[in-house]
Amino acid sequence: MKRKLFLLVTLGILTLASVGGIGIYAFTDIKHEVSSITEQMIPRIEAAHRLGTIYRDLRLLLWSHIDETDDFLKKAFSEKIHKTELEGQEVIEKYEFFAKNQIQQKELIDAYKEYIKIHHEALAYSEKNQKDLAQVALYGKALPVTTKMETLLISSAKQDTLDEREAALRVEQVYRQAIIFFVIGTTGACILFSLLAWWLLREHSASTEFALKAQTDALTGIGNRSYFNDKAHQALNNVVSDNIVLAVFYMDLNGFKPINDTYGHDVGDEVLKEVAIRLQEKLRTTDILARLVGDEFVFALVPVMDDRITMVAERVIAVFDTPMHIKGHTLHVYASLGICVFPKDGKTIEDLMKKADIAMYKAKRIAKQKNQGAFVFWENDLGVSD
Repeated sequence: MKRKLFLLVTLGILTLASVGGIGIYAFTDIKHEVSSITEQMIPRIEAAHRLGTIYRDLRLLLWSHIDETDDFLKKAFSEKIHKTELEGQEVIEKYEFFAKNQIQQKELIDAYKEYIKIHHEALAYSEKNQKDLAQVALYGKALPVTTKMETLLISSAKQDTLDEREAALRVEQVYRQAIIFFVIGTTGACILFSLLAWWLLREHSASTEFALKAQTDALTGIGNRSYFNDKAHQALNNVVSDNIVLAVFYMDLNGFKPINDTYGHDVGDEVLKEVAIRLQEKLRTTDILARLVGDEFVFALVPVMDDRITMVAERVIAVFDTPMHIKGHTLHVYASLGICVFPKDGKTIEDLMKKADIAMYKAKRIAKQKNQGAFVFWENDLGVSD
């Protein structure tokens, strides 16, 4: 049983580990996809948008600067242009980092750098008050680059949108797969657990039923000798540890043999069944009752006080004063009880039963003489010495 339980637990752990592994793998894949978006795609898209904004700001600032005539305003605009260019340089570096090995993004970066170069050329002309040359640089050289940059920005935005959609679909797909794997794995684990539990319970039930049958008297349904020995030994161990009293009663029926011989074994069997029922009614659930063989019964009171032993014996004797009505016959049997008490009369169940059996034979002789039930306690002068 322990081996089967160990097998069930081991298989269960392996199954849960497999399901957990599949789930962890799937959710790790989801995390990777999400990280790819949050750590690479989103910053790249943000950098591209910011690059476009800075480029437009520079163009507007430069045109405004060229149109200005006041040196103070030119200086102020120059400072704005310089600050915007610095910010643009930071964005370019960031965009280059997140746009590795992508041709379209590389073209956009090159176009922006080309625009910055032309921008500086126009700015130099402006600072020398060569507005015509500055405007030629802006309109003649920068405008085509501007058009190219706007086209590249639009194309990049479209590609970013496609990348976002593709990544979202991938995340959704992986998430679906994770759910499917998890559901399949969990269902499989539950089915496996159910089958193993059913098998284990069936085996346990079969072994328990077999053990119960092996210790049950087939005729009366109470315990047999094996049952009494097992339970009595367990009780004796508790008695030893708890220092309480245990009493063994060995019982034989007077008048049973004539009934069996006169009316047949069917009636005799019914008498034995009735005896078992009457004994069960007078004993507690903690007491141990068994049929040994024929009309011999044994029971142990666990635990019991000394003054209660005699009272129980009298009750058991008295229960057979009432005749039995079986298959149209009124029948009388009487109980002969031999009683042995632990620890004063014996230290083992075998010793207690042997002495109780001897005491029972003396009780049987007394019962025959009086034609009624009798009980006798074991004493050393009955024939066996301690």
